[in-house]
Amino acid sequence: MNTDYSWERFYKEAVLETDDAGLREKMDAAQAAIDARLYELSSDGKNAGQELIALRDAQKGLLVLRKERQLQR
Repeated sequence: MNTDYSWERFYKEAVLETDDAGLREKMDAAQAAIDARLYELSSDGKNAGQELIALRDAQKGLLVLRKERQLQR
């Protein structure tokens, strides 16, 4: 990702977490930040095409991470 987005820090923290004890919390924080940004974008009508693509990619990344670590939401 070339641009830093407000939600991206939470996503990176989740992806880089190696301790299972802290992973769920970081993944939940990342998902909440992504969801909040998606809501914000949908309600303000801005055209944020590249960010929307990055948000969807991050959601997919969290899903894969959950499956790999076998965590339930």
